[in-house]
Amino acid sequence: MEEYKKYTTKDVEKYLDENIHDNSWVEAVEKFGQELIDELFDSYKRSNDEQLQFYWDDVQEERQKQLEINSKEIENVKTLIDYNFSFIEEYLEDNDWWNHSGYVEVELSDYKSCAYPSYDFYIEKGFKNVMHCMRQDDSEDDTFHCLVYQSDGGYGAEDSYFGYLLFPLTNGKYWKIEYSC
Repeated sequence: MEEYKKYTTKDVEKYLDENIHDNSWVEAVEKFGQELIDELFDSYKRSNDEQLQFYWDDVQEERQKQLEINSKEIENVKTLIDYNFSFIEEYLEDNDWWNHSGYVEVELSDYKSCAYPSYDFYIEKGFKNVMHCMRQDDSEDDTFHCLVYQSDGGYGAEDSYFGYLLFPLTNGKYWKIEYSC
């Protein structure tokens, strides 16, 4: 054991960087001793745990900022609609998460879907053949509808969708949110 005292974890790291092959860890244990290798692993684990915690804290902080933006935009949208906000609220509550994406102008697209031949599709003004949003859920008094662009989660994920919802405003624009459900 005494023979290993002259080495540090830096020596092990340098050795492993210079000697990468199938038996390099086994040889490192023989050369530097199990205790030093364990110490190196512990330092890696601590470092990774700290990095993960830092990442998690950052994600939580960004999510909190987005929730504050969402709350502010809800209040703003309530002043820009002439229909009951509960129409929008129902969509928001049906999602795992949603984020405010802005206010956009739209125009009717000439796109037609084989799956939905009787529906109109819209695109953001200035964009061609990008994101065709289907108009749906018109209210009886024709004050509310929404535009939906939806894609599945991919990779065989059942009932996993994401996309955009656009809600009409009295100023001719639409409130655009991104969502996942």
